Amino acid sequence: MTDRWIRALCAAAVSGACALAPPTPSGAQAIIEVIGFDALGVATGAIASDRQGNVFIGGGDTFSFPGLGTSLPAPPPAVFVVTQNGRTRKILHDSNAGDHGLGFPWALATDAKGAVYVAADTLVREQIFKLTPHTACGPAGSACRFRAAEIFHAEGGSVPPLSGARSIATDSVGNVFVAGRFSNNVVRIEDPRDCGTAGVPCVVREIANASGDGRSPLDFPFDVETDYAGNVFVASRSGIFRISTPDDCGTMEPTECEVTQLVEDSAVTLAIDVAGNLFFPDRTGVTRIDRPQTCGVGTGEPCTAVLVLDRLSSATPPADTFAGIATDQTGNVFAAGLYLTTGDVYAGLFKVEDAATCEGTGRHPCRSAEVVGWDELRASFYKAAWGMTTDSFGDPYLVGFWKTQKVSDIPALEPTRTRIRSRTGIGRVPDRVSPGGRSVPRSLRRR
Repeated sequence: MTDRWIRALCAAAVSGACALAPPTPSGAQAIIEVIGFDALGVATGAIASDRQGNVFIGGGDTFSFPGLGTSLPAPPPAVFVVTQNGRTRKILHDSNAGDHGLGFPWALATDAKGAVYVAADTLVREQIFKLTPHTACGPAGSACRFRAAEIFHAEGGSVPPLSGARSIATDSVGNVFVAGRFSNNVVRIEDPRDCGTAGVPCVVREIANASGDGRSPLDFPFDVETDYAGNVFVASRSGIFRISTPDDCGTMEPTECEVTQLVEDSAVTLAIDVAGNLFFPDRTGVTRIDRPQTCGVGTGEPCTAVLVLDRLSSATPPADTFAGIATDQTGNVFAAGLYLTTGDVYAGLFKVEDAATCEGTGRHPCRSAEVVGWDELRASFYKAAWGMTTDSFGDPYLVGFWKTQKVSDIPALEPTRTRIRSRTGIGRVPDRVSPGGRSVPRSLRRR
């Protein structure tokens, strides 16, 4: 990790950053390394899981991380599958990626039919691949083969523009959404079942761009996620946005997509549970946004934010900031808390139980704890936490620079009376809206 990156993280954290926290005890959970540097190289945080319990991870090479182990021999970019029994298999690489080869895989997503989508780039080309299952991944790790096709690419002057494809998501009807971090937009690839092969072009529409919701610009989108209702949510440097009815709007259509800002503060990653609640981590902890499908700035229904994991009461001493996040099928949320030092970044794994329904305060407080301390992960040369997911069994996976680890057998948390703040319109969410529809500046808000 470069000193420049370390300084940026320390500057973004609260006071007390860059002082390593002491070890945190944990329960009887098991920490399992599923893939390491020798096979994958440097990971980017690209990780996704499917309904069968398989987990997909991307990485390789070191060219995008100057000064970070560039003298170490690293394998070329690739995407691996980790099957239910822990076997790994390479499923996308230069040999099967087509004429243009495979760039660095920055993001992964899966759909309901078991296909895997990869957002990658070379130095001059943005690439979107679709991996279609050819032979199913058996419980013993046998077979597990995919057909690869480059369904979309973008170079200079492409329409719509796409630069810095760092996040990808799918919806229930087969559409694929890609966030362009440097082009400040989100594009939709419409149901790419047959396009991208045999000369059939994919239909690609821009559904959001730098104009944002007309009040706040969409600036540097980091993450894109979808919910059960077809809404698209985008985490960006200028806040979190919702794109409604994305299946019948966009460029080349008579109607524009409806873009609504939910919160003002920046976010780098999102997670959505089965009930449609939206969660995001930052330097204050982990926040839940209730009813993100309807609330927003200028809608008449301000969003309600509940701080389900408070950084200050999460551990002793607390983590400096929070990064990766994932939800499971039972209403739990897992988050990676980062401990920043002057020379490195280490992560601890936190769990929030019943995060979808806890009230924050009152009779049903949120229960949270650090279930794996940074010292346990550091002991296995694990650094940072760039991406997270949970498999079909509810076990969380953490992607670090040098390896990806799975944590299983996490025990239930003890009841706690820790008071977690519940907020409507304070901090991230605008506390009032002016007659013109604009939120009150942060400097004028009550704390």
